[in-house]
Amino acid sequence: MILTRQKKLATVLAAVFLCLSADPAVRAQTPPAKTAIKEEISGWHAKGARVQVTLTSGRKLRGQIARVDNEAFVLQPKSGPAETVPYVMVKQVSKQGGISKAILIPAIIGGATLLVLCAGPYPIGFLCRSDPS
Repeated sequence: MILTRQKKLATVLAAVFLCLSADPAVRAQTPPAKTAIKEEISGWHAKGARVQVTLTSGRKLRGQIARVDNEAFVLQPKSGPAETVPYVMVKQVSKQGGISKAILIPAIIGGATLLVLCAGPYPIGFLCRSDPS
């Protein structure tokens, strides 16, 4: 029984040694998902867009990407200090802001209705035209 514990311990120590002595280039490789996130963040930084970043802990950060580095990026919120966020902590990145469809669609319908009621001939365009009789 003691011999089996020693074998298990030796196996664990050998695995730890192999992990620690692995080639640094292999250890430094970024997982494919993190590379995609890094490229996405670089794209948003180039456009100057405001983004929402969801961290692996579930915390959400909002702001503009101020700087992009190899291992992390700097997120500047509207107010408060900038925060450095490592890529390995990022779960998701999405663009923030813009006009939502919930506002845009009714505005277009309302504008088109107003245009028809004003620019049409008298019975239809009664808002801008008076009774011809």
